[in-house]
Amino acid sequence: MRKIWLKTRKIFEFRTLRNRLLLVFTIMLIIPNLVITVSSLTSAKYQMEDKIGNAAKTSVVLMNEALNASIGAQVENVEQLVMQMNSKQIDEKSPEVQAMLELFMEKHPGLELLTVGNNNKAFLKAPDPGPHEYDPTGREWYKRALANPAQTIIIDPFQSSTSGNHNLYISRALPDGQGAMTVSFNMNNINEFTRNVEIGSEGFVYIFDRSSKITYHPQYEPGEDAVGEHIPLIQAMDSGFIDYKNEITGKPQRAYVHTNDLTGLKIVGVLEMSEFDKAIVPIIQTSVIVLGIALLVSGIVLFLIIRSVTRPIEQLNRSAKRVGEGYLNEEVQIKRKDEVGQLAANYNEMVASIRGMVMDVAEVSSQLTASSEELMAGTEQNAKTVEHVVDLVQTSSEGAEKQATVSLESANTMEEMSQGIYKIAEASGTIVESSSKTVEDVHYGSEKVEQVSLQMEEIRRSTEQSAELMNRMNELSAHIAGMSTAISDIAVQTNLLALNAAIEAARAGEEGRGFSVVAGEVRKLAEQSRTTAEQISEDVVQMTSLAEQVYAAINVEVAANVERGITVTAEAQNAFQQIQNSTQQITEQIHDVSAITQQMSASAEEITNSVKHIAQTSQESLDSFQSVTAATQEQLASMEEISSAADGLARMAADMQSKIEHFKV
Repeated sequence: MRKIWLKTRKIFEFRTLRNRLLLVFTIMLIIPNLVITVSSLTSAKYQMEDKIGNAAKTSVVLMNEALNASIGAQVENVEQLVMQMNSKQIDEKSPEVQAMLELFMEKHPGLELLTVGNNNKAFLKAPDPGPHEYDPTGREWYKRALANPAQTIIIDPFQSSTSGNHNLYISRALPDGQGAMTVSFNMNNINEFTRNVEIGSEGFVYIFDRSSKITYHPQYEPGEDAVGEHIPLIQAMDSGFIDYKNEITGKPQRAYVHTNDLTGLKIVGVLEMSEFDKAIVPIIQTSVIVLGIALLVSGIVLFLIIRSVTRPIEQLNRSAKRVGEGYLNEEVQIKRKDEVGQLAANYNEMVASIRGMVMDVAEVSSQLTASSEELMAGTEQNAKTVEHVVDLVQTSSEGAEKQATVSLESANTMEEMSQGIYKIAEASGTIVESSSKTVEDVHYGSEKVEQVSLQMEEIRRSTEQSAELMNRMNELSAHIAGMSTAISDIAVQTNLLALNAAIEAARAGEEGRGFSVVAGEVRKLAEQSRTTAEQISEDVVQMTSLAEQVYAAINVEVAANVERGITVTAEAQNAFQQIQNSTQQITEQIHDVSAITQQMSASAEEITNSVKHIAQTSQESLDSFQSVTAATQEQLASMEEISSAADGLARMAADMQSKIEHFKV
């Protein structure tokens, strides 16, 4: 990679001012022209795109207006015609209505078929196809017209089963709301008009409905599905344009879309994107020719200007080369009044000044050589003395460094010990607080256990009362059972009395018939009373059994559980009292440990501060020794530098003398 870079750099490396000026002015000439040309071409391209796009939009809008004019007229005709008939005339198949429909169809050749029907399935058609089976009420146009009686309904185009043409259906409900009329509008005229619309040289217009079915397309048959990823996007927009790639040809295209408000049909004008590029090709060719001529003329002018600038500079360059070789008697002759002429005059004055300076330097260099030799001898003697002092200071510095290291380690150890004691003191304080809290919690628990014990006593008293109440309820149940038995006996006696009354009524004949009825009712009541008394008796027996079981459970099991609860509560209260006593003793001992630990922490902190002070003093001593050592070493280095400088000065004086001899003044 580096080799490639070096080769590339060598290609573009210009060793002469002329070539560099040519490069700079060429770049300054080419880049603005290229920028202007590209900007102009870009602007022209956008303008051409706008022009072609506006033409395509205009074609689509005109197509929309033509569609509105054709279908809108038929909508108005249907709205006027439907107001001149009613459902009754359809039932009667009125000849006047049939004649009116036939005349209407003759006056409007763009319509293929007119149909009127009502809810009784009666219908009229024009042109009249003769007798045949037809039910208008099952048709989509009929249903939608009756569902929206105040509107004229336009259904998406579909193929007629009669003629096979692709027709658009315009429907309207009758004024009485009992029927509807529809006309099938032949789309062939619209399709033919669409076929003649041109967009650019290769563009075209096509139409599809709200369900993406083709109404007209130069490459597809009416009724086929419009395919492509761009179709849903077109359906979602009301108007505008969209760029996409044709799935068959793979070429980029732009579609200008407009939705017909009357029918909901999508009118799409397709334009090949390549037409934008073709339209700008003549502009590009003209721009390239103009740019080439401009660059050629400008290049010739630049060459002449640069040559007039570089020739005097080349003369100065040759003269400067001879001065560099030692010929200080050189002089340049340039008769110009501009900056180059001033440069030549200044150059001649500079060479004269250098010539005088070289003569002065030659005289001074002889004196400098003698002085430098004397300085070098004195510097060597001072360097030996300073080196001896450095050795002594270095030995003292090593001892102080060892002492400072030991003191620092001791300070660190004491500091760690102090931190450990402090942490123990903190932990002891925390334990004291936790122990105090534990004592409080144990005391609180003892109080709660005592409350539980009292509550268990209350439960025992409540249990005894419940047992007594259950015993009383059992006695009352026995009393209710006796009453039920009495009611049953009364019911039997009442039944016997009713039977006797019925016998007596039978003996009395017609006069005792009413009494017999009463006796029968009394016997029924007696029977019901007996049945009820038996049910009450059975329920009382069950209640008595359940009461005895509840009494046994409360008196035996519940009482035993309550006694065990009281015993366990007393044991828990004794255990809490022992825990409280033990916790109190632990708390007192931890208080003593915490106090001792705090005293140890304070003592350790004082020792740590003392050791840190010793370490700090040792470190200060070490720093002082190191400062002295550094200063001594700097002095020694300075002496060595002075010695080296004196030696270099002597060499420079000798070298300067030899170089001055090179010049020819």
